[in-house]
Amino acid sequence: YGLRPIELDDAGLVGAIRQRLAGLPASEPGEIKVEMELPDQLPALSPAVELAAYRIASEAINNALTHSAGHRCLVAITVNGTLAVTVRDDGRPPRSWTPGVGLRSILERAEELGGTAAAGPTGDGWEVTARLPLDGLAASDRD
Repeated sequence: YGLRPIELDDAGLVGAIRQRLAGLPASEPGEIKVEMELPDQLPALSPAVELAAYRIASEAINNALTHSAGHRCLVAITVNGTLAVTVRDDGRPPRSWTPGVGLRSILERAEELGGTAAAGPTGDGWEVTARLPLDGLAASDRD
């Protein structure tokens, strides 16, 4: 799982994702354009939740940039009882696909914290969603 990125300590989750996206090369015509819907502030997050959310978003962004034939990718973070990370693109799914190591790591990261994740084709592209408990504890550990 690697070390904690310094960007998280310096800028927090939203700032680290903004830095990650700012570091991408400018899209050329025909390439995927990445857009953000990120809040200005988030509630205090545990280091585990923050790291998992960052890694999930990074992997999903990487998948969109590497595998999508789409033109638009949206990275969104919302908070409504849980921290939701969504990365969706408008690329057409192939006739068949199987989740690889990256998608399995997304699912594992969410489940380790008592959250959920799903990834795969939708009616109009691809979507990765993860919902993480704000405190980063599995339900059985909260009592």
